[in-house]
Amino acid sequence: MAEVTTSYKVTEIFQSVQGEGLHVGLSCNFIRLAGCPVNCSFCDTDKEKKFETTEYGILQALNPLLDHVVLTGGEPTAQPIGPLCIALRRRGYKIHLETSGWGGIPRSLVDFVALSPKKETYASIQSWDNDTVDEVKWLVPTFTPDDIIWALADVHWLQPVNFKTTIDKMNLETCLELLQDTVVPIGKSLRLSVQLHKLIGVR
Repeated sequence: MAEVTTSYKVTEIFQSVQGEGLHVGLSCNFIRLAGCPVNCSFCDTDKEKKFETTEYGILQALNPLLDHVVLTGGEPTAQPIGPLCIALRRRGYKIHLETSGWGGIPRSLVDFVALSPKKETYASIQSWDNDTVDEVKWLVPTFTPDDIIWALADVHWLQPVNFKTTIDKMNLETCLELLQDTVVPIGKSLRLSVQLHKLIGVR
């Protein structure tokens, strides 16, 4: 009997360096799943469906020399990513999930979770504990340090809302000012995320 597969709506699969967070500069496979129920007005990402394929079709498009895979979007948890995560794990990939928190976190299926809250998901993540995510990226000016839920993780980032391919210098300046003026709780870290990929001109 043929093995059951799951179909995924995909925007693109590509290889690049991670431009944000704790793994900045790491060469990774990126799987950008299509669609997002949040639909932020400032979104800088193409999330339209370009093709549809199974987890096995996705595996064929990855560079096997890169053992880190970033599941991003859109909002990846808006699709049933469980079978895809299992298939990636079987091939030995380390899975990084980038999410707004919209669909909850399949923590047992992924190795690293980067949470980037949006206004629409802010209320639902307030009850999450320190074991749910590994880092949190707070978009400025959408959020300020007064909005930070420190209990979510030990590492927090202020990241400017940028243009599609370049940095918004005004929002970057705001981040720098906030970093200098914020009292950070003991045991926590607040850092600047500048989206390296936009600085060096890659996806």
